[in-house]
Amino acid sequence: QSSVTVTIKYLLFDTANMNGDRKEKEKRMNKVYHVSKNGSETNIGTAQAPFLTIQKAADIAVAGDRIVVHEGLYREWVKPRNGGLNDGCRIIYESAQGERAVIVGSERITEWIPLSENVWKVCIDNSFFGEFNPYKEPVKGDWIVGPVDYDVHTGEIYLNGKSFYEAASLDGASKWQQIRNITLPSIVPTFVTLTLMNIGRIFYSDFGLFYQVPRNSGMIYSTTNVIDTYVYRGLMEQSNIGMSAAAGFYQSIVGFILVLAANMVVRKFSRENALF
Repeated sequence: QSSVTVTIKYLLFDTANMNGDRKEKEKRMNKVYHVSKNGSETNIGTAQAPFLTIQKAADIAVAGDRIVVHEGLYREWVKPRNGGLNDGCRIIYESAQGERAVIVGSERITEWIPLSENVWKVCIDNSFFGEFNPYKEPVKGDWIVGPVDYDVHTGEIYLNGKSFYEAASLDGASKWQQIRNITLPSIVPTFVTLTLMNIGRIFYSDFGLFYQVPRNSGMIYSTTNVIDTYVYRGLMEQSNIGMSAAAGFYQSIVGFILVLAANMVVRKFSRENALF
């Protein structure tokens, strides 16, 4: 009997400890951290003393916490140190009610110097980019169409959301070299795709031009009687459904074979521009 009593006491004691730990954990997991452009990294993260960066809050937030970001443009790379536990216990990042917070990965540059009519220049030390310098990260692969005379990188310059060309002329490229090595390679994929699709319609004609205009004029009948009009006349005038269907099927098959053949040729010279 005493052993049973002792066991119950221990069970009650453990349960009490578990309840206390759970309450302490729930209390700890319900914190709200505030971030504002007017804050400071030395603050404690309250609404009255917010942090300056989202990363500061992300470093200390744990599952169940909320991070409220107040209005402003935050130029930072947020790397949360901790994650959530499940769907009901996450770290929530949200904008303050009625405010608009924007996170961007770009940096604002204001020290531009005009060189010519449409060319500006700025020199930036590599330390400006911190851990990751996009202009030192090359982009390589057989899928890259152009430019072909120099390496490309992951860096990009934007003005009001519009991406800008790098001034190849500063590297000694003439206008023809810029067109040949930058502009033309960028439109080659579109040109090849449209050409391949139109090759499949090489046996099709303008039905309106060859039927509606000459109608059944005897003098030019043999010249204007193309496959499209032949199929139409065979169906409407002779009611020969089988012949019309066979002619249309032949027209489609030949077009399909031509697309396959043309795609094989393109694939041999430029694999990335082929349809399949």
